[in-house]
Amino acid sequence: AAFGPGIAVIHHPVLPVSLGNEDFIPDYHFNVSNAGNVPFMRSIADELRNSGIFSNDSQADDFAFCGFAAHVIEPGVLRAVALNTLIYTIQMNPTTNELDPCGQFAWLRKQLTVASNAGERVHLISHIPPALPFWKESYFRKYKQIIQDFAGVVDAQFYGHIHRFGYMASDSLPPLFLGGPVTRISHTAPDFTLMPFRGTQGSVVDDRVQWTFFNATQTWEPHASLRGVLGLSTLSPAALVNASVAMLRGNASTFDRFYALFEGGFATHSPSGLDQLAVSCFSLAFDWTDAFRECLGSVLGSFWGPGL
Repeated sequence: AAFGPGIAVIHHPVLPVSLGNEDFIPDYHFNVSNAGNVPFMRSIADELRNSGIFSNDSQADDFAFCGFAAHVIEPGVLRAVALNTLIYTIQMNPTTNELDPCGQFAWLRKQLTVASNAGERVHLISHIPPALPFWKESYFRKYKQIIQDFAGVVDAQFYGHIHRFGYMASDSLPPLFLGGPVTRISHTAPDFTLMPFRGTQGSVVDDRVQWTFFNATQTWEPHASLRGVLGLSTLSPAALVNASVAMLRGNASTFDRFYALFEGGFATHSPSGLDQLAVSCFSLAFDWTDAFRECLGSVLGSFWGPGL
């Protein structure tokens, strides 16, 4: 990662790893009561330890237990915390009613406290994003409270699952960025994202530059900047919220540009009003007021369809 003029450049072999619902067999299957006794998770943890991605046995043991791990990217600067958010979803089988499945909330608070004491910013990484179409509400509320309690420590959140390039924004939470797929499995153009950082500690997300696979040349090429598409000078929570609200209220020109990124760089069809409402609602799904509950409930079912 390169951090702006006058900021040390960090080249680090750490690759934070997070499991998604389809990493479990069957899909979405994980028995919380059996945490620590899942052979394939122990095997993955040992392989990551042997390869050097996990730098110590504690990381490997945490991952083998329930699929979470903390990585110090640069001491005193940046820490990445990978979570297992499958355990908070409405679709996990068998379901659980534990107040803190795997003790992950307590573990997350401990990691954020350690990072705060070390003067580090934190990037949270996982697969299924904390939105109520996916998570149980009680777990969503607990997660949100933890992030709010560590405002100024958690700088950004990185998730996937919806197979689209996107974001979720709130005035009271750090931005959440959604990554698209590198394959055509979702019938979108394959894409990945480069994230330049800035700031006095070199840990603040400055932009998202989407790289898209071009069929004509069979090459990956930079396509567009999220800041540029939304017309923003920063990807701060307030700026992203304002951009989403503007799109929700009918700013079609901005939405058309964003929709191309959302679809992997090339939209296969011109977005409809339903597309605009659904995507704009989802980008504000952190704030689950009655208005957005109604917005999402009436729109997302027909837009996303089953099977995520």
